[in-house]
Amino acid sequence: MYRYLLLIIFIITCNIAWAKPLDATLTVEYFQGELHSHQQLVNAAFTPTSNTFNLDIHEPKVWLKLTITNDTGTEANLTLLNYFAYLSEQATLYDAIDLANPIAMFKAHSFVNNEDFIANIWQQNISVGSNKSKVIYLYNYSTVSQIYKFSLQKVNAVAEQLTNHNMFSLFIIAILLTLALYNLTFYFYGGGKSFLFYFIYLLNGTVGLAYLYGLLFQFSETYRHLLYWFSLTALIVPALLALYTKYTLEIKKYSSSINDLLTIVVVICLISLCIAILFGIEIGMKFVPISFTFSFVVIAIVSCKMILIKHPLINVFIFAYLAYVLGMGLTICSLHGFLPFEQYQFYASGVGLMIEGVLFSYILHYKSKSLQLEVTRQIELQRGLKHLVEHDYLTQVTSRRAFEKIADNILQQAKINEESFSLMFIDIDEFKLINDNYGHQIGDRVLQHVANSIKKNIRSSDIIARVGGDEFVVLLPDLYVESNLNELSDNLIKQIQQPILDLGVKINIGCSIGIAIYPLHGDTIKKLLTNADVAMYQIKGNGKNNSAIFKLD
Repeated sequence: MYRYLLLIIFIITCNIAWAKPLDATLTVEYFQGELHSHQQLVNAAFTPTSNTFNLDIHEPKVWLKLTITNDTGTEANLTLLNYFAYLSEQATLYDAIDLANPIAMFKAHSFVNNEDFIANIWQQNISVGSNKSKVIYLYNYSTVSQIYKFSLQKVNAVAEQLTNHNMFSLFIIAILLTLALYNLTFYFYGGGKSFLFYFIYLLNGTVGLAYLYGLLFQFSETYRHLLYWFSLTALIVPALLALYTKYTLEIKKYSSSINDLLTIVVVICLISLCIAILFGIEIGMKFVPISFTFSFVVIAIVSCKMILIKHPLINVFIFAYLAYVLGMGLTICSLHGFLPFEQYQFYASGVGLMIEGVLFSYILHYKSKSLQLEVTRQIELQRGLKHLVEHDYLTQVTSRRAFEKIADNILQQAKINEESFSLMFIDIDEFKLINDNYGHQIGDRVLQHVANSIKKNIRSSDIIARVGGDEFVVLLPDLYVESNLNELSDNLIKQIQQPILDLGVKINIGCSIGIAIYPLHGDTIKKLLTNADVAMYQIKGNGKNNSAIFKLD
């Protein structure tokens, strides 16, 4: 965790501190308003400022006076970089000596001049004589934001500057795209619609930030036309966030009225989107403050409700949403000139969305994991209930009801394949006396001993079941030869007669076994049980603790 934090701090540091010292200096002054003549421009009261600053957008027309001073004894060949020209609708550069003929011009609604732009940065090569100054005027028209950042660089250092300038913005976009693909992958693997909504939300936010950072500039000949699509992304942000909240926190389960409020947020956004498409983006954008404000209020209500019911994820949800709101607020205030421009404010919305993306993705993963654990728990519970139904609780052998189903299946298979099988009916001798003389606890131990003794001597394919208080049945597929059955019966009787070592009393345990063979002694399980029971009672009448195969006569 700390390594990732140090990596982010390193990238921010590299991104902010990219300027190298030069022998030439740049001073910037500005004038907000329209100047119609050369004389007005020369006599205008320009206000000194730093190389990086912002102005409020009440006046879209701004004149900038850029003074470059060369303090060396040789001519300086420099490059003037304007980092946020892509946010302007028009920018024109004039040499103070010849104001009639622009040095360079940029119009957002026309073809981007690849010679003046490298990636998203407007560059202009300038030569300044030794120990001289050069004044350049820049006319800028922008209704979106008045953000300025200028720097002077040596011609051979421009490429390095471009890399440093876009490093952090590319880092943010890469993280957001990774998170978006992460959520999309979970959606395709059955993660639920919450993953899909958040994938669209992150992808939507990534497109908006890529426009803001100028990363799409080099892919569009008329970059300002992309503002239309950028505005559409802003229109649907509250709707996607509302859908994520509805389905991730399962609001309907806790409050139908709050769930309805989130639905209203979605409806408002869809209405504003339709208006923007049908009647123009300017009219549709008037709904953005309404939808964002209403969304914020509704999510605040959601948070309060989730706190009251002590939802396990609400603390993470609130922290993530506040990070997003704070970051977005700082960026908007900086773009509109409400706060002095700082580099971190410009990237605050991206960092806020990145933090929100990580935490909201964690919430989705946590919910998905919890759902998987709940499904697993339900499956295990069903298995446990099924085991209780299908097994005798004391001896853990098959119950009578389950045995009847299994035996019937084996019987049907034997009829189809014309096979034989045997059925043993085992009864513990004098079991009632054991219960009467030693108690039911000892009797239970005897039953468990008999069941375990039988299981030790039969095959894994054989079926043992307890069908009465002291009665057991063993079904033996493919075993029907009388000699083999007699041998197995003798082994069972010997095993059952073994003393129970930790019982505390010495008890002589015996059993009587009756055997019936399919199809010789019956063609139904009921008939086979009856005949095996008859054989077993023949043994009971002839001294017990022995076995016999049913005889038809």
